[in-house]
Amino acid sequence: MENSHLINLPVEILHHIFHYCDVRTIAFKIGRVCKRLRTVAYRYSRFQLTFHYGDNAMFIEHMLHLIPNDSIVSLILTDLYTKFQAFLDIVHKSNVIFTRIRHLTLNNVRDDALENFFANINYIQPISLTIDSHWPPKSANLSKFSTWIMNTNLQKLCWKQLDYNTNDMSWVDQCKLTHLTINSCLYSEYRILLHRLPYLKTLQLNNCTMDTEDMCIPSSIVSFDSQLTYLIINDCLVPVECLMFLISKIPQLRHLKLVSYAKMIQSVADIYQWEKFIRTEMNFLHTCEFLVSYEMSSDDVVSLPSLLAPFQEPFWVHEKRWFIVCEYELGFSTISLHTTSMDNTERALPRWQHDWR
Repeated sequence: MENSHLINLPVEILHHIFHYCDVRTIAFKIGRVCKRLRTVAYRYSRFQLTFHYGDNAMFIEHMLHLIPNDSIVSLILTDLYTKFQAFLDIVHKSNVIFTRIRHLTLNNVRDDALENFFANINYIQPISLTIDSHWPPKSANLSKFSTWIMNTNLQKLCWKQLDYNTNDMSWVDQCKLTHLTINSCLYSEYRILLHRLPYLKTLQLNNCTMDTEDMCIPSSIVSFDSQLTYLIINDCLVPVECLMFLISKIPQLRHLKLVSYAKMIQSVADIYQWEKFIRTEMNFLHTCEFLVSYEMSSDDVVSLPSLLAPFQEPFWVHEKRWFIVCEYELGFSTISLHTTSMDNTERALPRWQHDWR
């Protein structure tokens, strides 16, 4: 029974347990039990360091001295507000160099603090960066970010408040970014974005918007080889023919997730066109999830079963096993089509539903 005590476990098992503990538990609790656990704790090389609004400068400085810099692989700064500068001052004064940080997260960060941060974080070289800012970033922040990323090996960026604009943000040639999550991208700049990020495999947009109503296919066609395999658009605001053009230029695409409550489907014919496009031009997809809505006019004479009929072909039901649901929202004259893997949970109105499997 004695061998089952925590103190007697092999170092490898203890370090595996530490993966599920925060740094305070490891350093201030487990590390203070006895000399052996203290030694094991400070030999751990995958600390995830988190600082919150309530952490004062003395505590931040103590933690940065206590935890070996080369043992920190993740740094999370949450709600620091004015303490961002205090954090930067402590790092600079203590000559802290985060040589092994792979994941950097900035939560609830203000724009002024973000600008200062990008100008002073050359000592951090993360592979993954997540930013949760209060507002869309200013042009000055994007300029500083573009300068900083030139000297990093960043591969994953998640910045949900970022509206991509080629005039404000540039990417270094042959940027190694493979995963990008941002708020929006204009239709005309979508292909430019893929062209400048040749290694990108996953792109997630909160919305894709038309910048000019009379432009579907861009006048300047950029030739490039995209490695994109995952495309997620949570609110597509472009007509179906424009969307089909964008998707058709990504030969490596294997996973598509699309939501459109307006603009994309403007007639019943668009629904049939979308079905044919997926079945004939994108039949190499491994997964296809979509939710599209269409507001019927008073002149439309169509039944829900007739809308579902094309999606009942063997390609959808037997080959891909992508099952489609058709819904009609009472009182709104709105028809929605979606794959069964996506529920229209944002609309809690009564509806008539036709589901064929």
